[in-house]
Amino acid sequence: MPTKVTLQTGATIDRVERRGADELQRYIRLLFGFTLPVSTQPVRSGIVISIGTPQSNPPLARKADRHELGDQDYAVRRVSPGRLEICGGSPPAVLWGVYELIEQW
Repeated sequence: MPTKVTLQTGATIDRVERRGADELQRYIRLLFGFTLPVSTQPVRSGIVISIGTPQSNPPLARKADRHELGDQDYAVRRVSPGRLEICGGSPPAVLWGVYELIEQW
């Protein structure tokens, strides 16, 4: 049985962050042939890609504080097996982080 992969965003995201989520969905569909479901709630099972700013996606805030992201900074990191985060210091930085991940694929 295939492992479920979910894109997790904050409940209220900026239009630029929404663009990042849409782009990530689009490229995953192009590269791997499936549509990535989006959840605005915490996801506890399967593979999870969380994106946002510390303000728009509060679970990212706990980890981002240690890295003190500036407005133009982003972090793409594997936080545990099956958990990937794209955290930006601003909505445009989230989008840049998404494109960085896509480029690495």
